[in-house]
Amino acid sequence: LLAAGTPRSQLPRICQPTSAPTEPSVPPAPPSGVPMCPDPTVFTHVRLIPCPPAPNNNQRPSGNTPTQPPTAQPPVTQPPPPTRPPATNPNAPGARAPVSPPSPAPSPTTPPPAPPAPAPEPPPVSPPPPVSPPPPNAPAPIARGVASQIPMGGGSAGVSPLSLPPPRAPAVAAPPAPAPTADANEFEPAEVLVFAPFAESAQGALEIIANAGGTVLQQDSLTQLEGLLLRVRANDGDAFRLATVLRQQLPQATVDLHGRLFLFPLAGSGSTGSAPRHYARAMLQLPQKPVPLAREVRVGVIDSGIERIGALERGVGGEKSFMPNDASPADSVHGTTVAAMIAGYDEGSGFSGAAPGAKLYVARAMSLLPDGRSYTNAASVLRALDWLLAERVTLVNMSLGGRGDSTLAVGIAQAIRKGMVVVAAAGNGGAGAQASFPAALPDVVAVTALDVESKLYNQANRGDYVMIAAPGVDIWAPQRTGGGSYVSGTSFAAAWVSGALALAQAQRGDVARSRWSSELCASAKDLGRGGRDSEFGCGLLQTEDLLRRLK
Repeated sequence: LLAAGTPRSQLPRICQPTSAPTEPSVPPAPPSGVPMCPDPTVFTHVRLIPCPPAPNNNQRPSGNTPTQPPTAQPPVTQPPPPTRPPATNPNAPGARAPVSPPSPAPSPTTPPPAPPAPAPEPPPVSPPPPVSPPPPNAPAPIARGVASQIPMGGGSAGVSPLSLPPPRAPAVAAPPAPAPTADANEFEPAEVLVFAPFAESAQGALEIIANAGGTVLQQDSLTQLEGLLLRVRANDGDAFRLATVLRQQLPQATVDLHGRLFLFPLAGSGSTGSAPRHYARAMLQLPQKPVPLAREVRVGVIDSGIERIGALERGVGGEKSFMPNDASPADSVHGTTVAAMIAGYDEGSGFSGAAPGAKLYVARAMSLLPDGRSYTNAASVLRALDWLLAERVTLVNMSLGGRGDSTLAVGIAQAIRKGMVVVAAAGNGGAGAQASFPAALPDVVAVTALDVESKLYNQANRGDYVMIAAPGVDIWAPQRTGGGSYVSGTSFAAAWVSGALALAQAQRGDVARSRWSSELCASAKDLGRGGRDSEFGCGLLQTEDLLRRLK
């Protein structure tokens, strides 16, 4: 019926049972004419099992009417043993014919024989009540709490176990449960974030949230990411409890504590000396002088916003705020410095970013905490990604990080699936720091920092997720005061990589996105131990070699 084009909502769900399988893990070959259904525990649906028992007539959903998702139950891994049939007319549409173990199953038109005496065997396991058939891609709920535990979405969003990139193990093991940490500022207080990739069931989701004790603070339809984003407050202040309940009652949605992300603070000597010292372009094999771009390339910057300094006066294509209306905006010096290293040009000081001429699309997302830290949250980042996709931005720089959450993981995976290259700073926490997200997510270009002698920045994070290295120690950059200063950090190494990839996209724009990561690693200059390692990743980015390999 599926091959013939029958909609899933019209598939028959009233089927004859089969004999109990001889082996627990392998279902028996069904008798001829017995309808079979996809095994819900197999994501790819290559295995069929006998259909589940029929629902009561008053519980059956009709047509395409949205229904409330069922409460999550343990998946059924094998057909249930035959049970005593209800006393109904065997010719009625909802009747099930009983099965006697020693004899074949009777025809549905034959009156059912007297039920046999129950055998002394373990009680049958009842399947979950079929209130609403789950979509074919919906997996069982998983424990989530940090972004390394990649969740699986489903429904119309196109985010499924088949479309998500394979998870990559983080450098530091993820905790088994998303319990709050000692730093209360790592999460939005008493908030849960829900990403629901089934927008047609939004009303059902809102009702479930209200019944679970949540209040929806913000609701965004993310057209490009193909889902509904709900920012929810726990009425009793217990976000952990609310998230646990909503994961069970919204199995198609991604639910997690609402994580915050922080800018990595600027570090460096700050002084300019007698004359600016520029070394990054030579280390990255960039041309000594900027060259015209062969085609337009758009680069997104999710950061603190920028100042329209001279080096950026012609480089900004668009800017939009994603901060709450009552938030205190963070200082724009960080975003200005990152933007200048991507696409800035200042002839007077001899400064040139990696790709002058690239168009910057700036998402202002950073607010201030009382302790002075600049932060944003997963909801703001997802809304910014949706805007950047709508503006046809093909590459985005995120010089920020934190624990992250599962909704952020799904949204970034969706952006990557749609062709966006995501570059993120690996983090400035040092050798013992936990993995930083979004850098540690699969298929994100995670960048660490080097000094002029290709030595690792002493405050850089280490981990298997580090992909590439770039200059990021005592880098001179123009500032809004008219002069410049030296800054250090993986934030600025990420900016150089974003600019170099923008230049490569402008020169080799017809290259498939799937090649970028592999060629980026293959063309890098190996540093440290042979091959990819947890300190330098694949090594120092080499732009000329990358362009040569992309021909």
